[in-house]
Amino acid sequence: MELKLRMTQDNFIERLYLFIWTFYSISYYLLSVSRIPSLYDVTGLFKMIGYATIFMQILVLIAIRYKLEDFIAYIVLILLLFLIEIQNTDRSLMIYVMFIILSRQIDFDKFIKYDLRLKTFILLLIFGMCAAGIIDNRGMMVNGSYKQALGFGHPNAFCSYVFTMLIEWLCIRYKKMKWFEWILIAILSYAAMKIGGGRSSGYTFFAVFALYILATFFDGFFYSKIVRAAFIAITPLMAFFSFWMAGLYGRGNIIAIELNYAVTGRIRYSYEVLRNYGVKIFGQDLEWGEVGTSSRIILDNAYVRCAVLWGAILFLLLMLVYCVLFAKLLKDHRVDLALMSLFFVVLGFGETYMLNVLYNVSLLCLLSRSADGPSDPKMIIRWRKHSRLKQLRQWQIRIRLFRL
Repeated sequence: MELKLRMTQDNFIERLYLFIWTFYSISYYLLSVSRIPSLYDVTGLFKMIGYATIFMQILVLIAIRYKLEDFIAYIVLILLLFLIEIQNTDRSLMIYVMFIILSRQIDFDKFIKYDLRLKTFILLLIFGMCAAGIIDNRGMMVNGSYKQALGFGHPNAFCSYVFTMLIEWLCIRYKKMKWFEWILIAILSYAAMKIGGGRSSGYTFFAVFALYILATFFDGFFYSKIVRAAFIAITPLMAFFSFWMAGLYGRGNIIAIELNYAVTGRIRYSYEVLRNYGVKIFGQDLEWGEVGTSSRIILDNAYVRCAVLWGAILFLLLMLVYCVLFAKLLKDHRVDLALMSLFFVVLGFGETYMLNVLYNVSLLCLLSRSADGPSDPKMIIRWRKHSRLKQLRQWQIRIRLFRL
């Protein structure tokens, strides 16, 4: 009876989690990512929605039973977030971290399917609003060609949203893809590139897409010690590269200047923000300036943005989180989720979506339930056998220690 009651409670909390996720996702994409904020004053409404989301998340957090050590760790983390929130007006960090903490109540494999359906609904909703004339279709000339946003605030935002959906599709259908799905994904990604022109997200997606194809037929390649070490090290290496390039640009290095031109000024923006603001322990609030003016701050590098806006402590914590995440996913034979994380980590040099859990749902794998095993049906028996052998060895060690 107690077990049945506990299962009912867990199911209720999981549904409540999905409700909060849906509520905030729809609000975020409509009031922050689409063209609505550029046409209507929705700043106050979006702030109210953010506070309401945090309030609901706290209620769910209180309702969950935790081990004492987990509860203390979460309290310390939340206090750190409050210290960071005091330094700036960005409330999204608290919401993202709360979603990660509460994700221990969800089945990730079911969740990602739900999230893809939700993102599809939101995409069609934005397209419909654009077609109906409620929001306009922003267009601009990029590198001599005309790019469209199709209801999003920027063509790059449209591209990143579509490529995020395609990455989730690849993850859901890993090892089960049909040949026509490969072709369809290739066509959709090419179309998104032609319409929105998002080179950062586009080129990163095509590289990870090739790795998904490789993993489908030769997944053993990703379990070698060298590849595992590369995955674990990629996040701090990308962070080091971001700061290194900004420093070289400030010294007038020709390589950094040419690379800055190739990435449309992103290295220069990072250098200027680091020069003017620096990195503080608990972050700071930036004077972003008005859109379209020379004083407007543009900071698209996720690593520099995290360090400057959220502070050195959270930046180092983020590096640790991604290292642990890659180690955990590859240990559990979740190449599909490791490649999803890799997409956002590499994209972090040119876009900030690796910091946003609404895009980068692989961050939820740290605590969620069903991310603890392989997604490939052929690997499940092997993984279970490995788990049983591991448990048997642990018991043998305990028995020997007890005898001693």
